[in-house]
Amino acid sequence: MFRTLYFYTVFYMASLVVSIIVRIRTKPVTKVEQDLIQLRWARPMVSWTGLKITTDIAPLDKNQNYLFLGNHQSNIDIPIFVYTLKDFAPKFIAKKSLFELPIFGKALDRIGHISIDRSNPRAALKSLDVAAEKTKNNVSIMIFPEGSRNKNPEKLNPFKSGAFILAKKSNLPIVPVLIVGANLVSKKKYFIDFSKPIHVKVLEPITPSTYENMSKNELAVYLQNIMETEYQKILQQYNVKNI
Repeated sequence: MFRTLYFYTVFYMASLVVSIIVRIRTKPVTKVEQDLIQLRWARPMVSWTGLKITTDIAPLDKNQNYLFLGNHQSNIDIPIFVYTLKDFAPKFIAKKSLFELPIFGKALDRIGHISIDRSNPRAALKSLDVAAEKTKNNVSIMIFPEGSRNKNPEKLNPFKSGAFILAKKSNLPIVPVLIVGANLVSKKKYFIDFSKPIHVKVLEPITPSTYENMSKNELAVYLQNIMETEYQKILQQYNVKNI
């Protein structure tokens, strides 16, 4: 229980401090500053709290920006992904309600993350346009193709089209990223089980030439198959029991 309290203390303090710093700044926050701020938010939760995380990262070009596609199991996915992908500092496409939170929501916007309203298709497309425009300035983007947290971690949820519309718009290499076990670490509300390991695997990039002739639906099926196959391998490799 003490470690859970410590985790949430670190989480809320890091979020509050970073949000206040960003909010009171009068000048625009540069990309370098954005990247540093989000890393300083994530690092304490990953490095200081005792989470057991194993990572397997494919060789990626640090001079290249990517479209990262991740599965989504819990609230702790975000700091883990930020820290694991720190060399690329991806900006997340996240649900609109997060950007409406006091203090924290405005900070998300100022450090470059992108709000999406999934209930409004026209507004959602505009958000994807914003994300695609950011990629022209060497910004990596991360999106959750499942759309929301997966409550059935035995397999991935069906992918929605937004990620693949963005892929077509940005013409970036796509990098699938899988997280396994995060749902077990935070399975009980307000309790963190530090005995459970979390596994993160970053797969090989899929180049635009591979998918340029695919429709967004064909690309969705293609990526779903790749990620589902690898997801099942990780479950078996680490004998993860989603119970």
